[in-house]
Amino acid sequence: MTKLNYRNNLDFIEEAIRASWKNAQELLSGAEILIDKGHHAQGLSLSVLALEEVGKLFCIDGLILSKPKDHKAEAFSKSLKSHRTKLSALSLISMLIYNYASCDPRYDSVKAYAKALAIGINNMKISGNNVLELIGENDFCGLDRMKQAGFYSQLTQKNTFVPPSKALGKEEVKVVYDFAKLVIGNLNFVLEGGNIERYIDHAKKWRTALSKDDLEIISVQAEEMVRDLFEFEQDQGNDNLSLH
Repeated sequence: MTKLNYRNNLDFIEEAIRASWKNAQELLSGAEILIDKGHHAQGLSLSVLALEEVGKLFCIDGLILSKPKDHKAEAFSKSLKSHRTKLSALSLISMLIYNYASCDPRYDSVKAYAKALAIGINNMKISGNNVLELIGENDFCGLDRMKQAGFYSQLTQKNTFVPPSKALGKEEVKVVYDFAKLVIGNLNFVLEGGNIERYIDHAKKWRTALSKDDLEIISVQAEEMVRDLFEFEQDQGNDNLSLH
């Protein structure tokens, strides 16, 4: 079988998963400290940054079967600089969590594990819907505006400035923080205990088993998903490149 050319080796992907997961945990921990200290607006902003790191995990996962310069590679590259790309990916985070969980030996053999996973995912979806209702959108990209509001003073319609603590209410903060906590809690559940190693081992088997034709079929399907999810035909410009 012809050796297929992938964008990144699996050591790179494993390292990226670990780094993004660790940073998501640390950002959430920082958000909790800020909220407990009364800095709820900044706590919301860190919660959103934690969610962005989770969204980046979805883009990292695409590298497992990514060829150089294909749409999965493009999605990953955009995730390194675009807040919108990472937040868009949150819509499919349940799929990634199930993929991670499927490599755990308890997934098919321990009913309590499967039940706990299902409950965790369901609670996360309910919380995610609460966030979507809060921001009034069909995806999570609106969280970027809330994140900015948590970091910077705002100009009101009355042409006055207010600090973030006045621009964002504690109930709004709680909705976003609770969602971030559930998302990262589910990730912790499926990634701890050596499951990253198992997932990478499965990835090695996928790469070995795939033919060039198989990869082409997957690439076409992935291109459709990536275009629908990230809307590459609509360039977002530089607005997403940094906090401002």
